Amino acid sequence: MKVEVEENRASQNAEMVRLNKIESECRKNEEELNAATDQIKILNARSNMLEELRHSSESGIYRGVQAALALKETGRLPDIFGIIGDLIKVPQGYETAFETALGGSIQDIVTRDAETAKSAIAILKQNKAGRATFLPLDMITAPPTVANPGVKGCVGVALDLIQFDARFYTVMSNLLGRILIFDNLDNAVEFTRNNRNFNRIVTLDGEIVRSSGALTGGGEARKSGGILVRKREQEELDAKLAAFTSKESKLRTLVANL
Repeated sequence: MKVEVEENRASQNAEMVRLNKIESECRKNEEELNAATDQIKILNARSNMLEELRHSSESGIYRGVQAALALKETGRLPDIFGIIGDLIKVPQGYETAFETALGGSIQDIVTRDAETAKSAIAILKQNKAGRATFLPLDMITAPPTVANPGVKGCVGVALDLIQFDARFYTVMSNLLGRILIFDNLDNAVEFTRNNRNFNRIVTLDGEIVRSSGALTGGGEARKSGGILVRKREQEELDAKLAAFTSKESKLRTLVANL
């Protein structure tokens, strides 16, 4: 009888340990679930803010460009592909260099053909909606690209450092095929002393050395990031959202099954 009582007590203790462990796991999973849910809310709020900024007057995108892109989004002119900044993928840390290299052309709009561009211009003109520059695929040509000189400080030819749809090669070559990216101004200047077979050099910090020998650089008051910087942030937000959403789903399943 005594042995049976001790066995029952041991069994009860084991069951209590098991239940305590389950309760602890439930509490831990619920805490992680709540944290993941809160993080998703924060990321969604930031993502929505970036999306609203993109369509606001503070986006830095010209009024005419916004109006032209709206023609694509509404389906009125589906052969508008988008602005250059949205059609390229730039290596992380190179955003400033490419925003400088492209300048205003980062907002040039690529279209399937000249007819689409003409239609967009006519609509902008009729509605007094602003101006935009269009790059029709059946009109744009590009000069020969420069070769990577392989010298100290040269990161590469701008065209070779980005990713884009092969359909847009001529357009991208036109804009970036004769631009060299260097790590810093000292190396860019040193190279330019004896080499002028390029359009311009842009450093990672955004300084410019033109083939004429002119230098451009300096600093500005802190401002919100440009198109490529915001695009990078949006991509990182999307990746984090996907990761936390997946984690939240798994945690919900765990909590439900405990």
